[in-house]
Amino acid sequence: MAIIKGFELAQEISFKLIKRRLRDFGYTSRRLEATPVKELLRLAAQHSLLSLAEVERWFSYRDNRNSTAHDYGEAFVQQTLCLLPNFIRDAHALAERLHTGSLLTGEEE
Repeated sequence: MAIIKGFELAQEISFKLIKRRLRDFGYTSRRLEATPVKELLRLAAQHSLLSLAEVERWFSYRDNRNSTAHDYGEAFVQQTLCLLPNFIRDAHALAERLHTGSLLTGEEE
């Protein structure tokens, strides 16, 4: 279960860091706190922090994470474990963009 908790925590931290970076684009903290996670992900794509393909994967990570409050059965754990390789890759890519301040170019989107 520690892996599942780490997956949940990594997502929450990622969303907080996306909010912090979106403030650089003129969004207020108040507005961002009231914005649902999937809309934050859309805004991240709009500002070239994530590609559309990455946003779709982050949606699936979020949907899976929302299920963790209700289901820790073996099937759920297996489903989550299957998501982890892409999640780790996407989380590293996001962390790199947020750390360096770089944005996706048109070719990467």
